[in-house]
Amino acid sequence: MKLFEITQASGAKLSVFAAGFDEAAGIFTAWYANHHDDYLSGFEVAERNPSWSGLNTEQLREALALNISGVGRYGPDKGWTILPTNAPVGDT
Repeated sequence: MKLFEITQASGAKLSVFAAGFDEAAGIFTAWYANHHDDYLSGFEVAERNPSWSGLNTEQLREALALNISGVGRYGPDKGWTILPTNAPVGDT
């Protein structure tokens, strides 16, 4: 399992847990279709380095060890929550 950062053409970003780039792109497009009525104009998929500064590496390692694919939401007190693509946008 890996952490990916999806950057939309608008600049908005979304974290995705997936096994690879193709799965991350599929999770993102499913999430986008479930939450937006407009056309997806484009996006970029980048793999995040798990030791990237600014990330709580212990919480990230715990989330990666779950081996669950989905949309990642981070809260400093809770760590990572991995949601299905059809979860409401505000869910954490």
